[in-house]
Amino acid sequence: MILKKLHFPIIIIVLTVLLVTVSCKKEVKPIATSKLTSEFYTLFNKAEILYKNQDYSKAFYCYNKTKLIGEALHDNNKIVYSLMQMAQIQRQQSDYSGSEATATEAIRLFNKETHIEYQTIIYSTLGINFMDSYDYENGLKYFQLALSTTNYALDQAIIKNNIANLYTKKKEFKKAIALLSEVLKQKEVLGNVEAHGLVLCNLGYAYFQAGDPSALDYLNQSLSLRIKDKNDFYTTASYFYLAKYYEPTNSVLAKNYAIKAYELATKINNAEDRLETLGVILQNSDGNEFKKYSLIHLRLSDSLTKAKQIAKNQFAKIKYDASKSKEENVSLKLQEERTQTKNMLLSVTLVSLLLLSLLIYFLIQSKHKREKLLTSYTTETRIAKKLHDELANDVFQVMTYADNQDLTSEKNKEFLVNTLDTIYSRTRNISKENSTIDTGLNFVPYLKEVLSSYNSDSTTILVNGLDPDVLNALDSSKKIILYRIINELLVNMKKHSQSSLVVISFKKVKNNLQLDYTDNGIGLSSDTLLLKNGLQNVENRIIDLKGSITFDTETKKGFKVSILIPL
Repeated sequence: MILKKLHFPIIIIVLTVLLVTVSCKKEVKPIATSKLTSEFYTLFNKAEILYKNQDYSKAFYCYNKTKLIGEALHDNNKIVYSLMQMAQIQRQQSDYSGSEATATEAIRLFNKETHIEYQTIIYSTLGINFMDSYDYENGLKYFQLALSTTNYALDQAIIKNNIANLYTKKKEFKKAIALLSEVLKQKEVLGNVEAHGLVLCNLGYAYFQAGDPSALDYLNQSLSLRIKDKNDFYTTASYFYLAKYYEPTNSVLAKNYAIKAYELATKINNAEDRLETLGVILQNSDGNEFKKYSLIHLRLSDSLTKAKQIAKNQFAKIKYDASKSKEENVSLKLQEERTQTKNMLLSVTLVSLLLLSLLIYFLIQSKHKREKLLTSYTTETRIAKKLHDELANDVFQVMTYADNQDLTSEKNKEFLVNTLDTIYSRTRNISKENSTIDTGLNFVPYLKEVLSSYNSDSTTILVNGLDPDVLNALDSSKKIILYRIINELLVNMKKHSQSSLVVISFKKVKNNLQLDYTDNGIGLSSDTLLLKNGLQNVENRIIDLKGSITFDTETKKGFKVSILIPL
């Protein structure tokens, strides 16, 4: 919650400040005369209301339709605005790769006619995506681009606030504090309650992270402003930061603030904030109260993970289905308008070509749809089995344990917290395993992120030779299989090896990519190796590629495997 609250309000404020001019422009537009333009504004108004009411799936559906109509009308700003809203919705639902792809699609359309405020918001959205993905270099790059596209002092102040939050995440607290202190002096910030409260809150958090006691004064100032403004969303963040501030020294006060944050998050139906505040409450509770909140945390964590995965799948399906149906309708309407201005011979020729194109289009789309349905069914079946096999029994057991054990016992309490944390981590892993794999030019950064996610206090992952030129020479199917192989090896390591160090090396050997994996775990014997499903999957994937795999099975000498993949 802390990291999200540092940057999430930027979208609300940027939209509020930057889109005032846009809204005014919309109001003075002449009444639409064409059917397409009329349909655009009907869908646009519906999408805006749905977005404001946080009905994100339906809003995404409508914005995607307005994008397609904008393309048919050759209206750059209609297309870019729709993509901007879609990218923000995907980011808010943690579909960072989807949001990045949508925002990048919008950037490709930027030209001298594109509203500058759209560019600012899209660059800011990309900056937040990269910051959330721990790619601070690209995050800073896009925040700087956003800063360069606006001359409005309040807009610039909010973007600088975001840059300061990036510094805080990098633990560069002096930079963050200096930048936020500078922003706090601006009259535009002091005159805007939301912006003033946001900067105060983030400055207080930066001081807290730096171990400076002056943090409390800024956090209290921010809370006072937000309570006076009756803004439950931002007040939730202030209560949570104060709970974190008091947690090391005053558990009672920390829990009180966390409960206030939890109640407000529940009131405004913010599931992620509820989950984060429950974590603080659990850390400062015991007995029946601990049992009560732990069960709520477990159920909410499970439902939130599923909801995010469903949202990601829905976004992809909406883009596919809407594109298919809308392109047909828009093409037909435009064709009708054009044929009315041409002679009969040209009309017959155009209609004949259109019918032939539609026939080919339908045949191709029908084939793609069948393949997509089969893939979706296979994926859903596999995810369902994984959830049942890996989590259902554990959830039942932990609920039974919570009902039957004395949770006032520190030992029992610690066991329950650790078990809940394990279940939550495994749920997140299942979600990550089933996310879309970027097989384009961003494959290497994506692979780095996956590898870094397995680093922990007990295990260090070292990577050598991750050359983008070599890996990008692989086709998409081989990239996907390479990702799956590495994931299987690392999952096997987490489950079985007890390793503290893992080394993964990549190098080009003739016309092959050689992948060497080594860890210092307990190792596997030849007999044990045959029983490991994950390693069996690795071997099967290599066979499919017509590659080779060599296992070193010397017991208690670590685990080693060498893999060759044809380029």
